[in-house]
Amino acid sequence: MSDCIVRISPSDGTVTGWVLLNELSKGLIRDGYIIDVLNGIAWDADNDRIFVTGKLWPKLYEIKLHPRKKPLPHPIERMCLQGPANPRVM
Repeated sequence: MSDCIVRISPSDGTVTGWVLLNELSKGLIRDGYIIDVLNGIAWDADNDRIFVTGKLWPKLYEIKLHPRKKPLPHPIERMCLQGPANPRVM
């Protein structure tokens, strides 16, 4: 129930990182869409691409991953493990 994707090592199951996608949902809400949770992730191995979408999202996004340049405003647990920051109509 958050806008985060956890990256997990397939070899040992450890968490290797996080993908934070809260700006995508904030933009949709700001544009007047009533959306639900991020719940669609697809990897196109042939073309090295990642796509994401969500329940009731009107768009499919191709995303590029890159390291975060600024420190997080809150601990990752607060941002990703305690539910969405923005209340949404479900």
